[in-house]
Order: sequence, then structure tokens, then C-alpha cells
Amino acid sequence: MKAPKVIKGKDGATYILGNVGVEVGQFQVRVGKRIVAETAAFDSFEFGMTRLGELLTHAASVENHLVKTTISQLAIVALASLLEAYGKKRMAELEAQDKVRGWDAILNGTHYTLENLKTLAKENARSPIEQLLEERKLNLNDLNEFGRLFEQGFAVKISDLDRSDIYRIIELRHKIVHDGLKAEILYDAKEGKPPVFALPETARGYMNKTKYFVGSVHERTLGN
Repeated sequence: MKAPKVIKGKDGATYILGNVGVEVGQFQVRVGKRIVAETAAFDSFEFGMTRLGELLTHAASVENHLVKTTISQLAIVALASLLEAYGKKRMAELEAQDKVRGWDAILNGTHYTLENLKTLAKENARSPIEQLLEERKLNLNDLNEFGRLFEQGFAVKISDLDRSDIYRIIELRHKIVHDGLKAEILYDAKEGKPPVFALPETARGYMNKTKYFVGSVHERTLGN
């Protein structure tokens, strides 16, 4: 936002953020440990995508091949992180809207009962979902788990959405992070074919796929 904006906090208070000509993409207001106002999940995701778009536009304008490939790889890593961050924040928002439909599915593998989790979360000024996320009990970096949690935990069907490109993005994030950018190659060339490099247009294509996927998931959560 490029002008002051009035935000209604979780505690009922009103907060005014920003100033004329000052862009505020993300914000978080705390009272002690408790978060009382913060950027909505989809707004935060869109701001991250805007930043990536600007970065890729710059990468496309430079002549240095190493700069192009490095920025493009980092953009792919950021896409996977934005997807994960959206999933976590949106789950917490749905919980606050009383839209949890399957606590058993959410708690599966966490070793918590809902009663015990609620007690601990209250002690830490968190909601149960926020407590699980803070303890890294919910793995939104795994696309299968991402889908399971939204479908079984919140009755938001996403299994019919094409996720092949999203799987590829997460796979590439793992490869890029663990290879340390050393090869510059997006993925290994097949026998008899030249190597394929990560370039701004490659990353932007994955960016568009991620935007469509998250937009589709978000739209479905609105009707939950």
C-alpha cells in the first residue's frame, strides 16, 4: 500500500500504517508476545510475488550470464518459500474464522491431543494452529502434506488442481539449495542434449504457475 491504511486488529483496536508515498508490503503488530494485527496471507504472498517480479525484470536486463542464472535460481527457491509461507498463514487465518473441519487430521503425527495443545497454546498466547506451526509440527514444504492438511483439516479440495509444476518447483528448490548454486544448471541435461540453465524467463514461467496455484487454493478457501 502506498498511502496510510486503517487496519482492524484481532483485539478490536484500530491501527494506522504507512504514510503518503511509503509502501508497506508486510506488517505485524504485537502486544507483548501476542500478534494483534498482521498482513493477510494472500496479500503477503502477492507482495512477495511483486518483489520477485521486479528482481527478475532486473535480471533480464543485465548481460552477465552468472548474474542471470543466480538470480533466477534464487527466485525459484523463493517461490517455494512463498508457497509454504502462504499455506502456514492461511491455515492460521482459517482457524481464526472457525473453519477447522478435521482436528484429527491436523494433529495426526504431532503426539498432541487437542485438549493438551489448546492448554499449551493458551500458555504461549498462541492459537493451536500457531503453536503447531511454531514447533514445526506441520510441514507445508511438502506438497502432499500441504494438500492433505487443506483437504482433511479444512475441507478445501485442491487434489484436482494440476500440481506438476509446483512439485517441480519444490524439487528444484531442494536441488538448488543443496547444490549451493555451484553448477548454474537448472537440471541435468539428458544424454545428447545441451544443459538447461535457469534464466529469468524460466523463473517467471514458474512464478506464473505458482501464482495461479495459490490463487486457486485461496479462492477455494473463501468458500469454505
